[in-house]
Amino acid sequence: MDGFIIWLREVLDTHGLTQEELADCVGVSSGHVSKLLAGERRPGRKVMEGAAQAFPSEWVRYLRSWVPQDTERAPEQ
Repeated sequence: MDGFIIWLREVLDTHGLTQEELADCVGVSSGHVSKLLAGERRPGRKVMEGAAQAFPSEWVRYLRSWVPQDTERAPEQ
């Protein structure tokens, strides 16, 4: 399953939202959310931007999960 969809399910559960409420927050139809969560659709730009605006702190944590934690920073020149 797509990492974004797993994250979206976590947001749904954490906030106790229905699919309809999540759809309103993100700016898409409840049918679209239903298909996303069922894996029948992939998230597009509108869904990702809507999620970022509706859930900014969760979005930052989601993005940080994609950054390797054991990498060293390149020396500044």
